[in-house]
Amino acid sequence: MKPFILVALLCVLCSSQPSRNDLSPEDFGAYLVTDQNGKREIVIRSNYYVTEGKPDDLKAAKLGIDFWNNLSGQFILLEMDSTGKLTDEYLPIRFELKIETCNDPLSTQKLNDSLGRNKIPGAVILNTFLLVDTIENDVDGCRVKNPGISAGLTCKASFTRVKLHYKDSVKVIAHEIGHTLGLLDMERKEALMHEDTSGGIELYEFEIRKILDHAYGFKANWFRNHFDPSIPEGDIVHISARDRDWQPCSSEFLKSKPQKDKKRKRK
Repeated sequence: MKPFILVALLCVLCSSQPSRNDLSPEDFGAYLVTDQNGKREIVIRSNYYVTEGKPDDLKAAKLGIDFWNNLSGQFILLEMDSTGKLTDEYLPIRFELKIETCNDPLSTQKLNDSLGRNKIPGAVILNTFLLVDTIENDVDGCRVKNPGISAGLTCKASFTRVKLHYKDSVKVIAHEIGHTLGLLDMERKEALMHEDTSGGIELYEFEIRKILDHAYGFKANWFRNHFDPSIPEGDIVHISARDRDWQPCSSEFLKSKPQKDKKRKRK
């Protein structure tokens, strides 16, 4: 009876959430999608739950999510063949991050995690996003060195808190969302994932690969990994500085480009 009680409580806490199938594959993961015209692309999906009735939380979450979704089409994966050589095929990478509202995101996520630990299908995969007055230490098992000066904190790659003072900061919010996608802090000052709030918002090709790897290896829930194993190996290239209609012309063309392209970064 215990699983039934947990599911019932879940429905009460988040009655506004849309219906999903047993494993909620649309909530988190990387997918190889083919449209009706046969065009293939990689879609990175993740959902973020905010507290219903808190417009500031909703606005802040949207600010960070829009940043990531606007990266769609700026990175492509150059496919490799079975021998590891680049081919003349490429797959655009699209971000499909979404917001859902819920009465109590934290309680809902904890209930779902308990279902996941017991390998009970039906738990909803989600990330929480909360604006808070202060960043506290030892919350949800996450420790922070200097809570007094922290602008945001993401615990266990899914519990995100942003200090209210930074509710309008794309840098801070998108940075924390980056952690939920599998990215770590880095030392390069211009990078989005630099932990200084005054840093830049650049994103790099190797980080896109890291997001795909994270989708493949994430183990917080037994079923949280919905990475599509059919997504091919290859090189990630940043094409925002080029014409959006740019297409690789041949294998020879690709072989001459990746080294230069890997140095490109988002302006």
